This record gives sequence, structure tokens and C-alpha cells, in this order.
Amino acid sequence: MSSYKVGKLKSLCHAAVRKRLEMQDHASRGGVVDFSWHRARLLVPAVPAQTEPRHVQVALLPNHQLKLAKAASRRFWNCTRTKQSEMPPMRTLKKFDVHDSSVGDDAPKKTTTKFDHLVLGPAAGEGLSNRLQCQGVKALNKTHFSNSPHASGVGDGVVFVTVFTIYNNTPDTPMNSRLSNLVTVGNASYSKPERSMAILNVFINFIKVRMPHSNVIILTDPESDLSMHQNQVTVLPIRGEYSRDKLMLQRIRSYITFLEIKLEKLSQEKGRITHFFFTDSDIAVIDDLGQIFDKYQDFHLALTFRNNKDQPLNSGFIALALFWVVKSDASFDAKRFSKAQAFTKEIGGASVLFLPCATYNWTPPEGAGQFHGMPLDVKVVHFKGSRKRLMLEAWNYFSSFTDTSDMLCLILRSGRTKYDF
Repeated sequence: MSSYKVGKLKSLCHAAVRKRLEMQDHASRGGVVDFSWHRARLLVPAVPAQTEPRHVQVALLPNHQLKLAKAASRRFWNCTRTKQSEMPPMRTLKKFDVHDSSVGDDAPKKTTTKFDHLVLGPAAGEGLSNRLQCQGVKALNKTHFSNSPHASGVGDGVVFVTVFTIYNNTPDTPMNSRLSNLVTVGNASYSKPERSMAILNVFINFIKVRMPHSNVIILTDPESDLSMHQNQVTVLPIRGEYSRDKLMLQRIRSYITFLEIKLEKLSQEKGRITHFFFTDSDIAVIDDLGQIFDKYQDFHLALTFRNNKDQPLNSGFIALALFWVVKSDASFDAKRFSKAQAFTKEIGGASVLFLPCATYNWTPPEGAGQFHGMPLDVKVVHFKGSRKRLMLEAWNYFSSFTDTSDMLCLILRSGRTKYDF
């Protein structure tokens, strides 16, 4: 990544911060924020939307879920369910507490219950030739993975960057309260801080399996008690406001500081090329993402999209900053988001690569809904929301059986289930 591209990304991050602060200020004055794709503006009282195009030059694949400010209006979409068909009983798995709700009288009902054990339902996409087919948690066909973890030509020039902090228990927290917050996954029990660390470790473990030569950089609060003793993992403390209500804004500010550091180093490392993935830590890298840079060599920025008319760009702050840029381009056809096919578009003087979420940001609830199952070429699984337990269960399963396709059947069949963390 050249210093020019890093500088452009830094400018984009600043734009995202300004837009976020503008929204927070608007909300604090009683306004309502509307993020509709077709109505990109602030409402009540009216505030002119920012539509000036910005130039972007950077190689990036963020995977952050956009979270609205507390005072902002929230939209919810119900995933359409595929027709349930009778599934064969799944085989009993040692070390796994599993309840199969796709057979008998225990078919899943609409409920807000969050489970403390695996609950499996029908696998969406049954009968579709381009979707993973499962019998129990056994894959009947195989997903399309790279032949080796060294398939891409980018070598060790890939870095995953994530923002992470730990919210520790205060010293005066009663011991019985701490014990009541323990959750058990497999043979291990976790307190709230330990759950977060477990997710972070699994995030790193999946990367090491599929992209063993890549590096991970964790941007964190200097006050956070975070230490990692793993090869190719670096903890970089960056000062800021990491409280829960300000973490989303701090994330982008931490990126800005990180890019400033990279700009200084790039001036001393002429000719070195490094590709960065800015991502949440609740994802599992299922295949070598370095192939993106082999297959699409002429883009500056990459974003993931889905078929959602209100929020098609599923990439958090970066998508928010680009939202008005993309919409202001009169030649842009939003209908392209309805097809799960990668495409590039010149926007604001930059070549933007749009990658389908169905492949590069697959989520369990959308897999059970609009994605109609799991594509055979899935690269990234995002355990957003109440699916963190499923991420740990999936890693435990993979560690025991080492079959990625079978592990994905476990994830696919749990797509409609919400868990306790």
C-alpha cells in the first residue's frame, strides 16, 4: 500500500468521524437520523446532506456492522424463511451439547429466548446446487476452498487490523455476581471479559489456519489489560475513549492513528507492498482472502454489499462515509446490489470494488434468509449479534474433526438461533 493510498484512507476516516459527530449532535438536539439509501439525509429539523464526492485510494475490506446512535431511529428487517423440510436425525456428537429442533414436535417457534447450548434447525438452501447441502452436520457436497493455505501470491503482505478492548470487572464486584455471569462452552467456562478474549483468540486461530503467513494487529486502549503471546500478533495501544457508548467512533479514530503511523513507516520502506483488512474480531476467515488482490488488481477500496435497499453497504463507518459519495454519483445503479456478484465502479476518482456479503461477509441470520443458504465459495463467516457462542462452538467442532465443510453445516443449521452471548 503506497503512502498516497494510506493518505487517502486517512482522509476518508476523518470524513466518517465528522459525519458521526454531525449525527450525534443532530440527535442530541432532538433530531432523527434516517439512513435510508433512497433518503440519505437528516430529518427533523432538516439538515442539508453532505453530498460532495471524496477521493478514495486504498485497498481495504472492512466488515463492521453499522450501529446507530442511541437516539437515532432503528430499522429491523425480518429474514424470509425458506420452506422447512423434514431433516434426518443428526448423529450424536461427543463433547457437544446439541439440540436438534428440526425434527419431532420441537420445531423452532418464534421466540426471544437466547440459548446456552447449540440448537440446530433446518439447513437453508436445501436442494440448491450452488449451496451447501447437509445431512445432520455432515456435508453432502464440499465448499470450494483453496488447494493450500499458500494459494494467493501476496505472501506475508497481508495484515488484519481490528480494534479490541476489555471491559474488566470492577474490584468491588461481588464474587457471587461474577460467578453468575459465567457461561460454559464445551469444557471451558468464561466470565464476561474471558468471553471477549475467547472470541479474539478464535478470530486469530481461524486466520492462522487459512492464512498462516499473515499478521494480526490489535488496536486497543492503553488502559486495557490486554496481552497476547502469539507469533505474528501485535498489540498496538492507542489512546482514546473506549467506553461502550463511544467505541464505534473510537474505532475509526484508532484507524486514523494507525494510518498516520503507517504513513511514517512507508516513507522509510520504499517498494514494500502490504494489504490491510480492517475487520471486526467476531469473524472466521474460511478461505485465503489474499486471492482478492490476485483476482482484482486494479481497485483502491473494497466494500461488502448485500441486497438491502436501505443499507446495502455492510461495512460500518467506512460505508457510512461512502454512502453519500456513492449516492451522489448519478451513473451509479443501485440495482446492482440485488445480485450477489462482485463489480467495480469509478466513484469520486477512485476504483471501488464491491464484494457480495453472501461470499465475503456471510452471516448466520442472513444465511437463513436472503442468502438462501451458504454459497459453496464462502470466504468469511461473521458471527454478529447473539452468535458469539456459535463462533466458539464452531471452532471447537473444527478442532475436533478438522472438516471445514462439516463445520459450516453446523453453523448453517444454527442460523436462526440466538445465543446467550
